[in-house]
Amino acid sequence: MEKDIESEKPKAIKETKGTLIADMYYMVEDWMRPSPKRPKFLQVILFIIKLPALVVLLAVSPILLLFMFITLIVAL
Repeated sequence: MEKDIESEKPKAIKETKGTLIADMYYMVEDWMRPSPKRPKFLQVILFIIKLPALVVLLAVSPILLLFMFITLIVAL
């Protein structure tokens, strides 16, 4: 019985990490999406204010880091 419980722990941890990453992604997506309740002018101003945070998130994106690494290897 104890072996069954031990074998299921990594699976539960892996699912938790997956949902945590998905929740973080959706939180950022909702944060960047403009609210239809606000006037268009305010939506534009808020987007301009949020733009540096979006650039930082994209800069540390694993896909972008992988692309930059491949570019470095090809350049050498």
